[in-house]
Amino acid sequence: MATKLQPVASQTDSIQTNAHQATIDTKLDSTHENEVGYKEYLEGLDMVVSDQESRRFLDRSAINYANLFDYPDALGLEGNQFNYVVAMVYAGYFFGQYPCGWLIGRFKTQRVLAISCALWGFMVIMTTQARTFGGALAVRFIMGLFEAAVTPGLTLMTGWWYQRREIPLRQCIWYSSVGLGGIVGSYISMGISKMPENSTPARWEVLFDVLGGVTILWSVVIYIFLPDAPSNARFLNERERIIAVKRVSHNKTGIKNKTFDKKQAIVAFSDPKLILIWISVFAAAIPNGVVNSFSTIIIAELGFSDTKTTQLKSVGDAVQVIALLIGGAITLNIPNSRLLTATAAQHAVCDLRRVHGLPPKIKHMGTTPYMFVMNRRRDRKYGPPNRERSDEAGMRDMTEFENKDFRYVL
Repeated sequence: MATKLQPVASQTDSIQTNAHQATIDTKLDSTHENEVGYKEYLEGLDMVVSDQESRRFLDRSAINYANLFDYPDALGLEGNQFNYVVAMVYAGYFFGQYPCGWLIGRFKTQRVLAISCALWGFMVIMTTQARTFGGALAVRFIMGLFEAAVTPGLTLMTGWWYQRREIPLRQCIWYSSVGLGGIVGSYISMGISKMPENSTPARWEVLFDVLGGVTILWSVVIYIFLPDAPSNARFLNERERIIAVKRVSHNKTGIKNKTFDKKQAIVAFSDPKLILIWISVFAAAIPNGVVNSFSTIIIAELGFSDTKTTQLKSVGDAVQVIALLIGGAITLNIPNSRLLTATAAQHAVCDLRRVHGLPPKIKHMGTTPYMFVMNRRRDRKYGPPNRERSDEAGMRDMTEFENKDFRYVL
Protein backbone atom coordinates (compact mmCIF):
# COMPACT_ATOMS: atom_id res chain seq x y z
CA MET A 1 0.00 0.00 0.00
CA ALA A 2 1.34 3.35 -0.98
CA THR A 3 2.14 5.67 1.88
CA LYS A 4 0.56 9.15 1.65
CA LEU A 5 3.32 11.70 2.10
CA GLN A 6 2.74 14.63 4.47
CA PRO A 7 4.24 18.06 3.73
CA VAL A 8 7.34 18.77 5.74
CA ALA A 9 7.27 21.59 8.29
CA SER A 10 8.85 24.14 5.96
CA GLN A 11 6.32 23.31 3.22
CA THR A 12 3.44 23.59 5.68
CA ASP A 13 4.69 26.96 6.90
CA SER A 14 5.02 28.17 3.31
CA ILE A 15 1.45 27.06 2.49
CA GLN A 16 0.09 28.79 5.59
CA THR A 17 2.06 31.94 4.85
CA ASN A 18 0.77 32.08 1.26
CA ALA A 19 -2.80 31.50 2.43
CA HIS A 20 -2.47 34.22 5.07
CA GLN A 21 -1.00 36.65 2.51
CA ALA A 22 -3.90 35.91 0.16
CA THR A 23 -6.32 36.78 2.96
CA ILE A 24 -4.46 40.03 3.56
CA ASP A 25 -4.51 40.92 -0.16
CA THR A 26 -8.26 40.21 -0.28
CA LYS A 27 -9.01 42.49 2.66
CA LEU A 28 -6.48 45.17 1.77
CA ASP A 29 -8.21 46.67 -1.25
CA SER A 30 -8.01 50.26 -2.47
CA THR A 31 -10.64 51.43 0.02
CA HIS A 32 -8.20 50.83 2.89
CA GLU A 33 -4.98 52.19 1.37
CA ASN A 34 -5.26 55.43 3.39
CA GLU A 35 -5.72 53.63 6.70
CA VAL A 36 -2.23 53.80 8.20
CA GLY A 37 -1.21 50.57 9.93
CA TYR A 38 -4.10 48.42 8.64
CA LYS A 39 -1.77 46.23 6.56
CA GLU A 40 0.44 45.58 9.60
CA TYR A 41 -2.68 44.87 11.65
CA LEU A 42 -3.80 42.18 9.20
CA GLU A 43 -0.32 40.66 9.12
CA GLY A 44 -0.35 40.43 12.91
CA LEU A 45 -3.75 38.76 13.31
CA ASP A 46 -2.20 35.32 13.77
CA MET A 47 0.75 36.55 15.82
CA VAL A 48 0.90 35.88 19.54
CA VAL A 49 2.05 39.05 21.34
CA SER A 50 2.66 39.54 25.05
CA ASP A 51 0.82 41.81 26.73
CA GLN A 52 7.45 68.71 22.23
CA GLU A 53 5.59 70.44 24.50
CA SER A 54 8.02 72.33 26.74
CA ARG A 55 9.39 74.19 23.74
CA ARG A 56 5.87 75.27 22.79
CA PHE A 57 5.01 76.58 26.25
CA LEU A 58 8.36 78.27 26.81
CA ASP A 59 8.16 80.25 23.57
CA ARG A 60 4.53 81.25 24.04
CA SER A 61 5.04 82.35 27.63
CA ALA A 62 8.31 84.16 26.83
CA ILE A 63 6.30 87.38 26.68
CA ASN A 64 5.46 86.79 30.34
CA TYR A 65 9.17 86.97 31.20
CA ALA A 66 9.85 89.75 28.65
CA ASN A 67 7.32 91.87 30.49
CA LEU A 68 9.78 92.01 33.40
CA PHE A 69 12.43 93.45 31.09
CA ASP A 70 10.49 96.51 29.87
CA TYR A 71 9.12 94.92 26.69
CA PRO A 72 5.88 97.02 26.75
CA ASP A 73 7.90 100.23 27.21
CA ALA A 74 10.22 99.37 24.31
CA LEU A 75 7.20 99.10 21.98
CA GLY A 76 5.49 102.15 23.45
CA LEU A 77 2.39 100.17 24.41
CA GLU A 78 -0.34 102.05 26.23
CA GLY A 79 -3.45 101.11 28.16
CA ASN A 80 -4.68 97.61 27.28
CA GLN A 81 -2.47 97.21 24.22
CA PHE A 82 -0.16 94.74 25.97
CA ASN A 83 -3.22 92.62 26.83
CA TYR A 84 -4.19 92.54 23.15
CA VAL A 85 -0.67 91.52 22.15
CA VAL A 86 -0.79 88.66 24.65
CA ALA A 87 -4.24 87.50 23.50
CA MET A 88 -3.43 87.62 19.79
CA VAL A 89 -1.51 84.31 19.92
CA TYR A 90 -4.73 82.58 20.98
CA ALA A 91 -6.57 84.12 18.03
CA GLY A 92 -3.95 82.67 15.70
CA TYR A 93 -4.23 79.33 17.49
CA PHE A 94 -8.01 79.36 16.93
CA PHE A 95 -7.79 80.00 13.19
CA GLY A 96 -4.89 77.57 12.78
CA GLN A 97 -6.63 74.55 14.27
CA TYR A 98 -8.42 73.32 11.15
CA PRO A 99 -5.55 73.83 8.64
CA CYS A 100 -3.06 72.19 11.01
CA GLY A 101 -5.47 69.32 11.72
CA TRP A 102 -5.83 68.72 7.98
CA LEU A 103 -2.06 68.76 7.49
CA ILE A 104 -1.53 66.29 10.36
CA GLY A 105 -4.08 63.93 8.85
CA ARG A 106 -2.77 64.20 5.30
CA PHE A 107 1.01 64.22 5.79
CA LYS A 108 3.55 62.68 8.15
CA THR A 109 2.89 64.15 11.55
CA GLN A 110 6.49 64.55 12.64
CA ARG A 111 7.23 66.61 9.54
CA VAL A 112 4.25 68.87 10.17
CA LEU A 113 5.38 69.30 13.79
CA ALA A 114 9.00 69.94 12.82
CA ILE A 115 8.17 72.54 10.19
CA SER A 116 5.67 74.20 12.53
CA CYS A 117 8.29 74.39 15.29
CA ALA A 118 10.92 75.81 12.94
CA LEU A 119 8.60 78.55 11.66
CA TRP A 120 7.38 79.16 15.16
CA GLY A 121 10.93 79.61 16.47
CA PHE A 122 11.62 81.99 13.57
CA MET A 123 8.60 84.09 14.57
CA VAL A 124 9.83 84.18 18.18
CA ILE A 125 13.08 85.72 16.91
CA MET A 126 11.11 88.08 14.66
CA THR A 127 9.39 89.39 17.78
CA THR A 128 12.54 91.41 18.40
CA GLN A 129 11.99 93.22 15.08
CA ALA A 130 8.34 94.11 15.70
CA ARG A 131 8.71 97.51 17.29
CA THR A 132 5.11 98.74 16.92
CA PHE A 133 1.77 97.67 18.34
CA GLY A 134 0.55 96.48 14.92
CA GLY A 135 3.75 94.60 14.21
CA ALA A 136 3.61 92.81 17.56
CA LEU A 137 -0.02 91.81 16.91
CA ALA A 138 0.90 90.36 13.51
CA VAL A 139 3.86 88.36 14.84
CA ARG A 140 1.89 86.97 17.75
CA PHE A 141 -0.99 85.97 15.47
CA ILE A 142 1.33 84.06 13.13
CA MET A 143 2.95 82.38 16.14
CA GLY A 144 -0.48 81.10 17.15
CA LEU A 145 -1.06 79.70 13.65
CA PHE A 146 2.10 77.58 13.85
CA GLU A 147 1.47 76.53 17.45
CA ALA A 148 -1.90 75.03 16.53
CA ALA A 149 -0.27 71.86 15.20
CA VAL A 150 1.60 70.88 18.35
CA THR A 151 -0.94 69.70 20.94
CA PRO A 152 -3.24 67.87 18.46
CA GLY A 153 -0.22 66.24 16.84
CA LEU A 154 1.27 65.01 20.11
CA THR A 155 -2.14 63.82 21.36
CA LEU A 156 -2.77 61.78 18.22
CA MET A 157 0.76 60.34 18.15
CA THR A 158 0.40 59.18 21.76
CA GLY A 159 -2.65 57.17 20.71
CA TRP A 160 -0.75 55.67 17.78
CA TRP A 161 1.96 54.24 20.03
CA TYR A 162 0.28 53.33 23.33
CA GLN A 163 -2.74 51.37 24.50
CA ARG A 164 -5.70 53.13 26.07
CA ARG A 165 -4.72 52.33 29.64
CA GLU A 166 -1.21 53.66 28.97
CA ILE A 167 -2.19 56.89 27.22
CA PRO A 168 -3.11 59.13 30.22
CA LEU A 169 0.25 58.69 31.95
CA ARG A 170 2.16 59.24 28.69
CA GLN A 171 0.17 62.37 27.96
CA CYS A 172 0.80 63.59 31.49
CA ILE A 173 4.53 62.96 30.98
CA TRP A 174 4.84 65.03 27.81
CA TYR A 175 2.41 67.67 29.08
CA SER A 176 4.43 67.98 32.29
CA SER A 177 7.10 69.52 30.08
CA VAL A 178 4.89 72.63 30.19
CA GLY A 179 5.85 72.97 33.84
CA LEU A 180 9.43 71.93 33.11
CA GLY A 181 9.61 74.55 30.40
CA GLY A 182 8.33 77.12 32.88
CA ILE A 183 11.09 76.18 35.32
CA VAL A 184 13.77 76.42 32.63
CA GLY A 185 12.32 79.70 31.43
CA SER A 186 12.34 81.09 34.95
CA TYR A 187 16.02 80.39 35.42
CA ILE A 188 16.94 81.62 31.94
CA SER A 189 15.11 84.83 32.80
CA MET A 190 16.86 84.96 36.16
CA GLY A 191 20.21 84.83 34.37
CA ILE A 192 19.14 87.53 31.91
CA SER A 193 17.94 89.70 34.82
CA LYS A 194 21.59 89.95 35.93
CA MET A 195 22.44 91.83 32.74
CA PRO A 196 22.59 95.64 32.89
CA GLU A 197 19.20 97.26 32.25
CA ASN A 198 20.67 99.44 29.48
CA SER A 199 22.49 96.58 27.74
CA THR A 200 22.53 96.21 23.95
CA PRO A 201 20.71 94.21 22.72
CA ALA A 202 17.99 94.74 25.31
CA ARG A 203 17.35 92.00 27.84
CA TRP A 204 13.96 91.11 26.36
CA GLU A 205 15.56 90.77 22.91
CA VAL A 206 18.14 88.33 24.27
CA LEU A 207 15.31 86.28 25.77
CA PHE A 208 13.45 85.97 22.46
CA ASP A 209 16.64 85.28 20.49
CA VAL A 210 17.74 82.46 22.81
CA LEU A 211 14.35 80.74 22.98
CA GLY A 212 13.65 81.11 19.26
CA GLY A 213 17.08 79.80 18.30
CA VAL A 214 16.78 76.72 20.52
CA THR A 215 13.32 75.98 19.09
CA ILE A 216 14.66 76.03 15.52
CA LEU A 217 17.48 73.65 16.48
CA TRP A 218 15.02 71.32 18.20
CA SER A 219 12.80 71.25 15.10
CA VAL A 220 15.67 69.62 13.23
CA VAL A 221 15.82 66.87 15.86
CA ILE A 222 12.06 66.31 15.53
CA TYR A 223 12.24 66.10 11.75
CA ILE A 224 15.05 63.53 11.77
CA PHE A 225 14.33 61.33 14.77
CA LEU A 226 10.62 61.52 15.70
CA PRO A 227 8.74 58.62 14.04
CA ASP A 228 5.29 59.22 12.58
CA ALA A 229 3.63 55.89 13.44
CA PRO A 230 4.64 52.33 14.36
CA SER A 231 3.98 51.15 10.81
CA ASN A 232 6.82 53.27 9.40
CA ALA A 233 9.22 53.71 12.33
CA ARG A 234 12.78 53.31 11.08
CA PHE A 235 14.12 51.87 14.34
CA LEU A 236 11.69 48.91 14.21
CA ASN A 237 12.08 45.88 11.99
CA GLU A 238 9.11 44.41 10.13
CA ARG A 239 8.08 42.03 12.93
CA GLU A 240 8.40 44.75 15.58
CA ARG A 241 6.20 47.08 13.51
CA ILE A 242 3.52 44.42 13.30
CA ILE A 243 3.70 43.87 17.05
CA ALA A 244 3.46 47.62 17.73
CA VAL A 245 0.42 47.98 15.47
CA LYS A 246 -1.23 44.90 16.97
CA ARG A 247 -0.83 46.40 20.47
CA VAL A 248 -2.57 49.67 19.62
CA SER A 249 -5.29 47.94 17.59
CA HIS A 250 -6.86 47.16 20.99
CA ASN A 251 -7.58 50.89 21.31
CA LYS A 252 -10.33 50.34 18.74
CA THR A 253 -9.59 53.71 17.19
CA GLY A 254 -7.12 52.78 14.47
CA ILE A 255 -3.93 54.73 13.82
CA LYS A 256 -4.44 57.26 11.05
CA ASN A 257 -6.58 57.79 7.96
CA LYS A 258 -5.41 60.22 5.29
CA THR A 259 -8.87 60.92 3.87
CA PHE A 260 -11.39 63.39 5.32
CA ASP A 261 -14.83 61.91 6.03
CA LYS A 262 -17.52 64.61 6.06
CA LYS A 263 -20.03 62.29 7.73
CA GLN A 264 -17.67 61.76 10.67
CA ALA A 265 -17.19 65.53 10.98
CA ILE A 266 -20.96 66.05 11.21
CA VAL A 267 -21.23 63.30 13.83
CA ALA A 268 -18.41 64.90 15.85
CA PHE A 269 -20.21 68.26 16.06
CA SER A 270 -23.34 66.54 17.37
CA ASP A 271 -21.52 64.26 19.83
CA PRO A 272 -22.50 65.16 23.45
CA LYS A 273 -19.11 63.93 24.65
CA LEU A 274 -17.26 66.36 22.40
CA ILE A 275 -19.46 69.25 23.55
CA LEU A 276 -18.84 68.44 27.22
CA ILE A 277 -15.08 68.20 26.69
CA TRP A 278 -15.11 71.47 24.72
CA ILE A 279 -16.80 73.23 27.65
CA SER A 280 -14.24 71.76 30.05
CA VAL A 281 -11.26 72.89 27.95
CA PHE A 282 -12.79 76.33 27.42
CA ALA A 283 -13.28 76.76 31.17
CA ALA A 284 -9.72 75.65 31.93
CA ALA A 285 -8.25 77.96 29.28
CA ILE A 286 -9.63 81.11 30.94
CA PRO A 287 -7.39 81.02 34.05
CA ASN A 288 -4.53 79.38 32.14
CA GLY A 289 -4.27 82.38 29.82
CA VAL A 290 -4.08 84.72 32.80
CA VAL A 291 -1.49 82.66 34.66
CA ASN A 292 0.70 82.01 31.61
CA SER A 293 0.81 85.64 30.53
CA PHE A 294 0.52 87.73 33.67
CA SER A 295 1.86 85.67 36.56
CA THR A 296 5.16 87.56 36.63
CA ILE A 297 3.28 90.87 36.83
CA ILE A 298 1.18 89.59 39.73
CA ILE A 299 4.24 88.35 41.63
CA ALA A 300 6.32 91.47 40.90
CA GLU A 301 3.54 93.75 42.16
CA LEU A 302 3.77 92.01 45.52
CA GLY A 303 7.13 93.77 45.91
CA PHE A 304 9.60 91.13 44.71
CA SER A 305 12.62 91.89 42.53
CA ASP A 306 12.92 90.56 38.97
CA THR A 307 15.20 87.75 40.13
CA LYS A 308 12.91 86.70 43.00
CA THR A 309 9.87 86.90 40.71
CA THR A 310 11.33 84.39 38.26
CA GLN A 311 12.31 82.08 41.11
CA LEU A 312 8.84 82.18 42.67
CA LYS A 313 7.16 81.47 39.35
CA SER A 314 9.18 78.28 38.99
CA VAL A 315 7.59 76.91 42.18
CA GLY A 316 4.14 76.81 40.58
CA ASP A 317 5.61 75.12 37.51
CA ALA A 318 7.24 72.45 39.69
CA VAL A 319 3.90 71.76 41.40
CA GLN A 320 2.33 71.31 37.96
CA VAL A 321 4.93 68.70 36.97
CA ILE A 322 4.42 66.72 40.19
CA ALA A 323 0.61 66.89 39.99
CA LEU A 324 0.57 65.67 36.39
CA LEU A 325 2.81 62.69 37.14
CA ILE A 326 0.71 61.75 40.17
CA GLY A 327 -2.50 62.02 38.16
CA GLY A 328 -1.06 59.92 35.35
CA ALA A 329 0.13 57.24 37.78
CA ILE A 330 -3.34 57.06 39.33
CA THR A 331 -5.07 56.54 35.99
CA LEU A 332 -2.54 53.86 34.98
CA ASN A 333 -2.91 51.80 38.14
CA ILE A 334 -6.58 52.29 39.06
CA PRO A 335 -9.05 51.11 36.40
CA ASN A 336 -11.76 53.52 35.21
CA SER A 337 -10.31 56.43 37.19
CA ARG A 338 -9.26 58.88 34.47
CA LEU A 339 -12.47 60.94 34.38
CA LEU A 340 -12.82 61.00 38.16
CA THR A 341 -9.19 62.11 38.48
CA ALA A 342 -9.70 64.88 35.91
CA THR A 343 -12.89 66.01 37.66
CA ALA A 344 -11.16 66.16 41.05
CA ALA A 345 -8.27 68.14 39.56
CA GLN A 346 -10.64 70.63 37.97
CA HIS A 347 -12.49 71.10 41.26
CA ALA A 348 -9.19 71.86 42.99
CA VAL A 349 -8.25 74.41 40.33
CA CYS A 350 -11.70 75.99 40.49
CA ASP A 351 -11.37 76.44 44.26
CA LEU A 352 -8.10 78.33 43.67
CA ARG A 353 -9.85 80.49 41.10
CA ARG A 354 -12.31 81.69 43.70
CA VAL A 355 -9.43 82.56 46.02
CA HIS A 356 -7.98 84.83 43.32
CA GLY A 357 -11.36 86.23 42.33
CA LEU A 358 -11.28 84.64 38.88
CA PRO A 359 -14.44 83.50 37.04
CA PRO A 360 -16.44 80.73 38.73
CA LYS A 361 -15.89 77.13 37.71
CA ILE A 362 -17.74 75.40 34.90
CA LYS A 363 -18.36 71.78 35.79
CA HIS A 364 -17.59 69.00 33.33
CA MET A 365 -18.85 66.16 35.45
CA GLY A 366 -21.43 65.24 32.79
CA THR A 367 -18.83 63.35 30.77
CA THR A 368 -18.48 60.50 33.27
CA PRO A 369 -22.19 59.61 33.61
CA TYR A 370 -22.68 60.02 29.85
CA MET A 371 -19.99 57.46 29.01
CA PHE A 372 -21.14 55.12 31.78
CA VAL A 373 -24.74 55.17 30.55
CA MET A 374 -23.67 54.67 26.91
CA ASN A 375 -21.60 51.60 27.86
CA ARG A 376 -24.54 50.04 29.69
CA ARG A 377 -26.92 50.84 26.86
CA ARG A 378 -24.60 49.19 24.33
CA ASP A 379 -24.29 46.09 26.53
CA ARG A 380 -28.07 45.76 26.67
CA LYS A 381 -28.56 46.39 22.96
CA TYR A 382 -25.63 44.47 21.43
CA GLY A 383 -24.51 42.15 24.20
CA PRO A 384 -20.91 41.70 25.41
CA PRO A 385 -18.34 43.29 23.07
CA ASN A 386 -16.28 41.14 20.73
CA ARG A 387 -12.69 42.29 21.08
CA GLU A 388 -11.33 41.05 17.75
CA ARG A 389 -14.25 42.46 15.79
CA SER A 390 -13.94 45.78 17.60
CA ASP A 391 -10.19 45.97 16.96
CA GLU A 392 -10.62 45.52 13.22
CA ALA A 393 -13.47 48.05 13.10
CA GLY A 394 -11.17 50.61 14.69
CA MET A 395 -8.35 49.89 12.25
CA ARG A 396 -10.85 50.40 9.41
CA ASP A 397 -11.61 53.92 10.65
CA MET A 398 -15.06 53.22 12.03
CA THR A 399 -16.29 55.60 14.74
CA GLU A 400 -17.54 54.44 18.13
CA PHE A 401 -21.09 54.94 16.85
CA GLU A 402 -20.45 52.61 13.90
CA ASN A 403 -18.48 50.08 15.96
CA LYS A 404 -21.08 48.19 17.99
CA ASP A 405 -18.38 46.50 20.06
CA PHE A 406 -16.75 49.76 21.19
CA ARG A 407 -16.90 50.63 24.90
CA TYR A 408 -15.61 53.80 26.55
CA VAL A 409 -12.83 53.67 29.11
CA LEU A 410 -13.82 55.71 32.15
